[in-house]
Amino acid sequence: MARDTRENPGFRREDQIDDLFGAAYPNPQRSGCPKKDSLRSAARKELPIEHAVYDHLSQCSECYKEFRAYQQASAHSTWVRAAIAAAAVFAVVAIGGIYAGRAFNIRPWSSGTESVRLDYSNESVTRSEAGEPERPTGTLPRKKLDLMILLPVGSEPGAYELRLVGSTGQVLVHRSMNGRMEDFELRLRTNLDLRSLSRGSYLLEIRRPGEDWDRHPVLIR
Repeated sequence: MARDTRENPGFRREDQIDDLFGAAYPNPQRSGCPKKDSLRSAARKELPIEHAVYDHLSQCSECYKEFRAYQQASAHSTWVRAAIAAAAVFAVVAIGGIYAGRAFNIRPWSSGTESVRLDYSNESVTRSEAGEPERPTGTLPRKKLDLMILLPVGSEPGAYELRLVGSTGQVLVHRSMNGRMEDFELRLRTNLDLRSLSRGSYLLEIRRPGEDWDRHPVLIR
């Protein structure tokens, strides 16, 4: 797929929210990004607050800056950013609660969200000549998830990509995020909505941008 090289149309950092989301989740390849029209519609408040574009904005600094530039150019209010902030509450907490107590009406997941932890900390970060070792299968409930992944010991902090791949190779979910050290563990955190997927076997793939995918079997039940 050709790289999306579009530029944001004049983004200006105006506050700490812009500082955070404009830099925390770099995605220079624009992998999995929505079209310009979707970002413009979001900036004009033409999309429902539950639209998936807001979750993407919380995981992609390039799209966030483009969205904010459209918003700034049209002088719309910034209430829409509450949806983006809600999708990245864990990132806010991880950097020390910069926005704790700040009233911008965070939209939480609805009731029924489940916190899930996948622990890959004891797996190897290197590949042997014999190929990838067989890995245990993780389990994910078919629900809205607050997902935390512990990366293998020796992994480096920074930008990561995550995707969920079906049995025929189709990419069903794609996220760009930052790996952060917390309590001496390198962690990835994201929200996933798996309610529309069928129960069965999938691959959860993780990599640093430009590197090979690290594949982990998961069972959605």
